[in-house]
Amino acid sequence: MNPSTLNAMMRAIRWMYIVVTTVAVLTFLFPGLGWLAYFQKQLGGPDRIVELAVGWALLGVLIEHMRGAVLRSRQAYLAQALLRVSPNLKKIEAARILVRALESDDESVVGTAHQELQRLTNVDHGTDPAAWRRWIAEQLQKEGQKPS
Repeated sequence: MNPSTLNAMMRAIRWMYIVVTTVAVLTFLFPGLGWLAYFQKQLGGPDRIVELAVGWALLGVLIEHMRGAVLRSRQAYLAQALLRVSPNLKKIEAARILVRALESDDESVVGTAHQELQRLTNVDHGTDPAAWRRWIAEQLQKEGQKPS
């Protein structure tokens, strides 16, 4: 089953869970409607309702955990596909973060950012953020991407 189908199915299950939970909460908040007595009779009494409520809550936790796993899996597939298309992307994004650090007032931050930029890119444009931004734009142009 592909991730988008699984995600859609998990969303549907989540909404069914929310609807049933809402009905159950309304049943207990407004016992005068007669639903509470009906459900107690059908389900086997108050103790059985508490057991079912605990089970229902655990099911909700499981649903959210599964949905999170599906979403994380889908995000990982997207990231892998993006890196296959543009393997240099990871380096460029890291360089952008380090270039922002070059604008710091703290000299130790600037020095560390400069060292990391050199290590990451194997080039040296000093501590001038504008020079590094030009280099990033050139790299993106080489890959056919628009600089942002």
